[in-house]
Amino acid sequence: MLEIQNALEKSRAILVVYSRVEYIASGWVAQEWMTFLNLLMKDPGRSIYMFSINKDTSSLPPFLRPYECFEDFNSAISHLSNGLKTLPASTENGMDKRDFLNAYWGLFGNTDILDYIDRPLSSPFYNYEAYCLKSRYINGGDFETYIQGLEEIIRKKQNPLASYLLSRHYRDFKHLNLSYSRKLAEEAFASFQCKIQNSSEDSEIGLWILSNGQEYDGAYYMCDVIHDVLDAYDVKTDIRLLPSGSPVSPEFGSRRKIVLFWSDVCLNISEEFANTLKARKDKVLIGLNSFGANALSQNVRECAAFENNNADITKTCRILLS
Repeated sequence: MLEIQNALEKSRAILVVYSRVEYIASGWVAQEWMTFLNLLMKDPGRSIYMFSINKDTSSLPPFLRPYECFEDFNSAISHLSNGLKTLPASTENGMDKRDFLNAYWGLFGNTDILDYIDRPLSSPFYNYEAYCLKSRYINGGDFETYIQGLEEIIRKKQNPLASYLLSRHYRDFKHLNLSYSRKLAEEAFASFQCKIQNSSEDSEIGLWILSNGQEYDGAYYMCDVIHDVLDAYDVKTDIRLLPSGSPVSPEFGSRRKIVLFWSDVCLNISEEFANTLKARKDKVLIGLNSFGANALSQNVRECAAFENNNADITKTCRILLS
């Protein structure tokens, strides 16, 4: 026990390999990842990854759900090793944006999207600095440096993603400043609405948010990040806000995929919309905000679903770039 505890304290990451969920939900294995999770709470520079041998990623223990679970071993190892690399600060030169995407999200760990390695990045990748700064922080960077870096990016460029990331820390009881946090979140939301207005009508991917919310939250952030990654490789997207009471389901058109970010305040949708989702389930990915798939109506449970958190950015981008 002492040797295991000592090893966990010295580790920056843990990879939980399992064949069945119940094997990691109790006993010694559970004690090990719970111990590491406690260490992670005190030191955000640590990371947890999971690999399911039998592709059983459902019903994970609640405390493990926010962390990425891989169904492909090579991807798990690639992401683990990439995550342990300390990325250069966002202001430093010499790091190719493609290398950054690969290091932070491990996008090119699977052969099915290797074509995108040779595709030139088509945009200035607007939020690159904010992503890189966050990645440096979660891979062992200093918290105060991270906060100061976000403030500097906001001051120089009015970067909306930096505003949102900073606002999350000002909601925390340790750095409580609700009025400033609300101001930053409103800035991020205003910028996001501009993205919606400038969305491409002839898009390849639809990023649709089913929400009545008027505040930039986790679903908007996920949509924002995925849009930026796809846009960097010239994959056209359209972003839409769909109020839950919408009587008419939007047309899928020729879009290859639709990602529907589903807010928990919008569980009730029209029967027509539900039937459309079911009929086009091969094209639909549902991002769940803070509720389980069982809360969805029966006729849309056949659609593929994921939880809205950072860990699923990798998985979702891989699918959409395939």
